[in-house]
This record gives sequence, C-alpha cells and structure tokens, in this order.
Amino acid sequence: MTPSLPWTAVALLGGALLLGIGGWALARIVRARSSGAMLAADDGRAAPVDLVSDRLGLVGRPDEIRRLRDGRLVPVEIKSRTAPASGVFPSHRVQVEAYCALLESTDGRPPPYGIVVYQGGVQRVVPWNSVARNEVLRLLETLRAPYDGRATPSPGKCRGCRWRDGCDARAG
Repeated sequence: MTPSLPWTAVALLGGALLLGIGGWALARIVRARSSGAMLAADDGRAAPVDLVSDRLGLVGRPDEIRRLRDGRLVPVEIKSRTAPASGVFPSHRVQVEAYCALLESTDGRPPPYGIVVYQGGVQRVVPWNSVARNEVLRLLETLRAPYDGRATPSPGKCRGCRWRDGCDARAG
C-alpha cells in the first residue's frame, strides 16, 4: 500500500527538520523524553558526576546520567560517529557496561540498561544483565593481571602505536 500524500509530506518534513540546522537539538529533545530526566552531563548542561568504585577499582564519567520514572539511573554515552547497521560497536558496549557497573556499585541498584547515542541522535540500548556484568568483571581481571608477553610486536605496528615510548614489547 502506498502512503497517502499528506503522510508522505509529514515524513519528508520530519526528515528535513532532523537534517536541518536544528536537527541535533531536535534529536536531543527526542532522546531526553525517551531516556528519563537528566541528572548529570559532561558537556556543561548539568554538573558532571565522577563515578568511583573502590570495590571494582574503577572510575568513570558518563556523558550523561538519567533518572528513569522508577528512580533507577541510566548511563548515556554520546558518540560523534555514525551508528553501525545494528547494535553497538564492541568498545562502546564495554564502555557503557562499565558505566552500568559503576552505577550499580555507587547507587546500590542495577540500571536496567545503558544507552549509546550515535550521530544524528540514533540511540542504541545496551542491556545490563549477568552476562554484561560478567564481561566487565572478566575484563577488569584481565587488565589487572601481569603482562604475559602475548603481544606480537612488529615495526609496522609499533611505528604508529601511541604506547610505543612506554611499551616493553616494542619491536627493535
């Protein structure tokens, strides 16, 4: 079935608004309504909040923290790149999961999820559950383990590496 002309015009106008000068502001309004009340922001719109967990040995500052209607807190991470076709990039997922772990540790209640917002206001939900919690704990354990020499240095890799000056595995 072909949409009627008025519906098509409304859809085109909505798309034009999202792509226009005020598009980012409109996307922020839509995001704010669907993600709860903003409590903290790292961009000057509200006071930022550093989350610190001695138990986890982890510190972080989400771009935003929002309070849902039921009182639970949700971390929001805003990225400047375009969204993948589906889901979130693995590094973004782990970052938001770490913020969820920090919120759970500091607030005492687990968030239901975290949010990654990509360019143009595209939102992706990152569930916070036992699988995500175990992933964060496993990664923290790996990071705390002594370096085991598994790196395979090469002149090509090492030349462009930002850790080159302090790395004990660098090539030649």
